[in-house]
Amino acid sequence: MEGGSSSLIVTVIVVVIALLFGGFAFYTYRTSRNTGNAAVNEIGELGVQLEEQKFTQYEGATVTGSQVISIITSFQGEAIKVVTPGLTIDDCSEDINDSLDKLRDSSDSAYINPRKRYDISLEYEDGIVSVVNIELHS
Repeated sequence: MEGGSSSLIVTVIVVVIALLFGGFAFYTYRTSRNTGNAAVNEIGELGVQLEEQKFTQYEGATVTGSQVISIITSFQGEAIKVVTPGLTIDDCSEDINDSLDKLRDSSDSAYINPRKRYDISLEYEDGIVSVVNIELHS
């Protein structure tokens, strides 16, 4: 009888140790997964901030007309809307060469005078720049 109860006690101890080890392993896995997910989210947010920097660097800036043309040209290929005093470019990810030609053409109502100064402001949608507004500096 003593051999049977001794064997039962050893079995119970082994099962308890296995359960403790399994619980610890599961806890470690969940903690690591949560930490990993948080790191991935932070990296994603950092990527968005770096991507947005090409727009946010102009927020509140006053620039010359020639700089306006350069800035809009640099936005080509981006899913961004640009509003100027005489022209709205709904999506810079599409071909904007015709719009740029209008902005450079002094006989067009959308003309951006390279010698004048313009103010730039941004509009955000869900924390992401969606519209770049360019207005004649007053």
